[in-house]
Amino acid sequence: MGSPLSGILADIFINHLENKFLSNDKSEGIILWNRFVDDIICIYDSNTTSAETLLNDLNNLHNSIKFTMETETNNKLNYLDITINRSDSNLSYSIYRKNTHTSHTIDANSNHPITHKLAGLKNMTHRALNTPLTLTEFEKEIKIIKQIAKENNFPTCTVDKLLNKKRTKKSLEPTQGGQKEKYVKFHFINNNTYKIANLFKSKGLKIAFKTNNSLQKHLHNSNINKQDKFSKSGVYQLNCQYPGCTVNYVGRTKRNFYTRYKEHRNAVRYNKYSAFCNHIFDNNHHFTNIETDLKILHYENKEKELNIKEAIEIHIAKNNNPLNINDHSLLRQSPLFSILNDNEHS
Repeated sequence: MGSPLSGILADIFINHLENKFLSNDKSEGIILWNRFVDDIICIYDSNTTSAETLLNDLNNLHNSIKFTMETETNNKLNYLDITINRSDSNLSYSIYRKNTHTSHTIDANSNHPITHKLAGLKNMTHRALNTPLTLTEFEKEIKIIKQIAKENNFPTCTVDKLLNKKRTKKSLEPTQGGQKEKYVKFHFINNNTYKIANLFKSKGLKIAFKTNNSLQKHLHNSNINKQDKFSKSGVYQLNCQYPGCTVNYVGRTKRNFYTRYKEHRNAVRYNKYSAFCNHIFDNNHHFTNIETDLKILHYENKEKELNIKEAIEIHIAKNNNPLNINDHSLLRQSPLFSILNDNEHS
């Protein structure tokens, strides 16, 4: 946590402790020692040492580092996301889920790229195929994955398709590496984003989607006080509050929303053009207050992202409301927009 170096430094330090421990006589009797981040699995000869002795020796390495221990119960031990089952002749495995595990993944009906929505199910099917499970354990795991899919509104056949695709891809993987794939990153807005993405796919580029609809964003925005939400910059929509009037206007600002709203109200006084302000005064309508007049569409402070988001919102507003009074759109001047617009009406 904290600095990006924290994980690296922690790993270097634990490596130092491991080397110190495994190079002395106190490690005698250890048959296997493997570590993943902060989880260690150890197999030892009980005729030579004991689990309690090993734990005590480890905890004497450094005053600030204290190890804890979990031993097998009924010949079973949970390690990472598998359960190791020990018999007299071999080891077998099953998938382990904590008691706190829930079946929640990104719902099939959510406004996310399909690749994001399938990521959880892909990970589970990949794990099932790459863990040496018995046929009984494999079928049990697939049944659980299908139940999770169903609870998140996916058809259970989705799991079968992922399994078949994974098996086919594995069998077709080339033995020699080819050219490095090139990716293009897109912010996912809605299903129309696929139209743009497909244009790049046709040129042999791979698409990576990114969404702003993240838990972090929702948690962050939920903590913004009503008094402070207009102190940020971004894309906004002004709505005329005169009874029966549905005129709206989409804009963007790198200053805060308070300042931009004030500029709209003062446009006539300072002889500056504002389409929304002209509508208000030409029709004898009136401003009310920022809380009711201005709707925040996106929080943003980067120039490129502001332009793109404003253009998209203008396009949406013009399609949804014939009384939108924006007189320009960056998208409408773009050859790419012409292609998308033609596809949209074809």
